[in-house]
Amino acid sequence: PTTLETLKEICYYAAFDYSKRVFPAWDTEIRYVFIDGNKEFRNAAPLINDGKWEEAIKIWKQYVKSKDKELASRATYNLAIAYEILGEIDLAIEWAQVSYDIKEKRRTKYYILKLKNRKIDFQKLKYQL
Repeated sequence: PTTLETLKEICYYAAFDYSKRVFPAWDTEIRYVFIDGNKEFRNAAPLINDGKWEEAIKIWKQYVKSKDKELASRATYNLAIAYEILGEIDLAIEWAQVSYDIKEKRRTKYYILKLKNRKIDFQKLKYQL
């Protein structure tokens, strides 16, 4: 390549790299819900695959006060995921915290931190717009 072509390419990549710092960009995240635990949780799986989060929420809410702490923790964790997907970050944080309070899991603590960071990112985006 010629010097001019090389210079153009360098400028392009410099601008592209800088734009990542100036303009908001989203990273893809993968979230997992618990479908094991009981038959109702397995019934919720096709609902979330179809985007029927509100119906899945109704199922999980039945188990938030279960005497089985593992089941209650999974139900509240799933609720946190559902509310995050629905754009209700504050509710997602609340449910994730309930899940952690029921049963302290490293995964849940990490998820709470991710949600809090996501909330901060939303606030930054709102400020930029």
